[in-house]
Amino acid sequence: MNYVKAVTMLLTALAVLLSTSPLSAHHAFATEFDPHLEFKLTGKVTRVEWMNPHIYFYVDAKDDSGRDIHYAVQAAGPTALFKLGWTSTTLKPGDVITVVGYKSRDGWNRMNARDITMPDGKKIFVGPDPIQHN
Repeated sequence: MNYVKAVTMLLTALAVLLSTSPLSAHHAFATEFDPHLEFKLTGKVTRVEWMNPHIYFYVDAKDDSGRDIHYAVQAAGPTALFKLGWTSTTLKPGDVITVVGYKSRDGWNRMNARDITMPDGKKIFVGPDPIQHN
């Protein structure tokens, strides 16, 4: 094998290795959330994280006994939300919102959002209803 061919093969292999991106696990909705446990909470947004494959936002709300509970709320990914008219500032820390979605199967204070009622009363769509799409 000549020198040029060997270098070309080496550079091609290196390009392939460098062009691969790390994969993140992405599980089916039904493995993490129960589509039959619709859940509603009202509280204050404390943080918003725009990342793939889903955005997360965090809401402080009170449970039925009046205790403060911190919820992690999963929504669709950034691209899907942009297509629905969202921007990275649609939700802001301090907003008091009502979220309707589905509770986590693991019992943690997590949920998958379906829709949100904003402080001005406007309802915004977050993602498809899994019961209609199963």
